[in-house]
Order: sequence, then C-alpha cells, then structure tokens
Amino acid sequence: MKIVIQTPGTSAYYEIPVMRLQTYTIDDIFEKNLLFLIPFYIFTHESLLDVYERDEEKRNLLKAEYEDIKNRLEELLE
Repeated sequence: MKIVIQTPGTSAYYEIPVMRLQTYTIDDIFEKNLLFLIPFYIFTHESLLDVYERDEEKRNLLKAEYEDIKNRLEELLE
C-alpha cells in the first residue's frame, strides 16, 4: 500500500506492507506461527452468522473448527 503525504511544496511517498487476512487459512496461521491473527480470523465468520443460525450443518462445521483451534492452542501450551 502506498501512502502519499503532501505538504506545501513537496510530497512524500511511503510504501507500507499490508497483510490480507483473507489469504490466510487457519492452517497457514498455525504453520507460520501467526497466532496473533486468530481473533481476526474468527471475525471473518461474522458476516455468516445468519447462515449459521439457519443451517445446523454449517454451524456444526464452525463449532468443529473452533474446537480444532482450541486443541491446537492447547498443544502449543504444552
């Protein structure tokens, strides 16, 4: 991402590295030890809450994924 700061008579350009969470799976997060991304990964499900309310199968998949995350974190703790 490029940021441009304009001041009277000049401009400054800065390139800032940006992480796109959508490109990371939960496996990627654990493999690359990017554990700080887990809360943000969980937020990606927020837009699907209505779907999870109506569809028990998808809700169960979500629960299984959360259980997997919990188990992986517990393994790291040991």
